[in-house]
Amino acid sequence: MPLSLIGIGTFINYAKGDLGKEHLQNQIQGGLNFSSNLDNFFVAVPTIEMYAANVLHIKSENTLGDQTKYLLVSGIVTLGVTELLKQTFNEERPDKSDNQSFPSGHTSIAFATAAVLYYEYKDSNKFLAFSGVAFATTTAVFRVLNNKHFTSDVLVGAGVGIAITQLAYNFKPLKNWHPFKSKKRTVFMAPMYRDNAIGIASIIRF
Repeated sequence: MPLSLIGIGTFINYAKGDLGKEHLQNQIQGGLNFSSNLDNFFVAVPTIEMYAANVLHIKSENTLGDQTKYLLVSGIVTLGVTELLKQTFNEERPDKSDNQSFPSGHTSIAFATAAVLYYEYKDSNKFLAFSGVAFATTTAVFRVLNNKHFTSDVLVGAGVGIAITQLAYNFKPLKNWHPFKSKKRTVFMAPMYRDNAIGIASIIRF
């Protein structure tokens, strides 16, 4: 799936005519004049869900410490790759506010954390597992409706986030690394949005 999303998004990004990103954006906007900051909240929901599920003692694939490990690794790598791609392609946003359009950072981190939620709860609670994808998709839709991103930006962002989380969960050395094993250590992290940039806020108590 992630490669398909990246492939389709890349095609739309460079296509001309009816399949091009500008035409699709014009069709979506069409005098819509939509404006909402909810995408800055939706991006954090999958992470909030994961920690809430732990409080409610819903069975997960890994311990809270290892969940946080995967969340941190996936989130940091996703943000790094996304920023590298933004700087490399230097694509202008549809609202022409800057040249940081491709791919969408909100969408990439939303799908990276949603994928962590999916991997942790796909066998015990499918509704919870897929709910993160719903919020990540809503984040992507709002980024397009807010005229901050083209459809191609959010498709590639989603693919990047999912792909990196998949790699993290299948990387054997990472499975055997338990940085938060101590019961005396409390860790919490969540995506954050500040000064027009998406990042990760972490609290680690020893």
